[in-house]
Amino acid sequence: ASRKATMAKNVKIGDMLVSSDGSAKTVISVKDTAAELVNVLTMEGSIELENGVIISTHSFNENLYSAAFYPIKMMYKWIGAPAVKKAQPYLVELEFMFKPYFSIFAESI
Repeated sequence: ASRKATMAKNVKIGDMLVSSDGSAKTVISVKDTAAELVNVLTMEGSIELENGVIISTHSFNENLYSAAFYPIKMMYKWIGAPAVKKAQPYLVELEFMFKPYFSIFAESI
């Protein structure tokens, strides 16, 4: 079977998700919830859920988020957490600038 990224809204019962050990996990239920776009900033761009499934930490476009937050990730890597705390105004500004565009696009797909 081929692997491909898919948006959470397109996941359905019976789909297979990849776990951290490479095994497949079958989706047994799907709950539709209304939520705003949320992005967790990680060095890898993904997190592992409790059941071992790996998901993206980006709510919209992985390449766009990777580019936008690359400076923050490098500051964290080279200087540490205090640098990221100092970058908070930059993060707020990025969210302010991009959020309307992401929301408009997300609603259109």
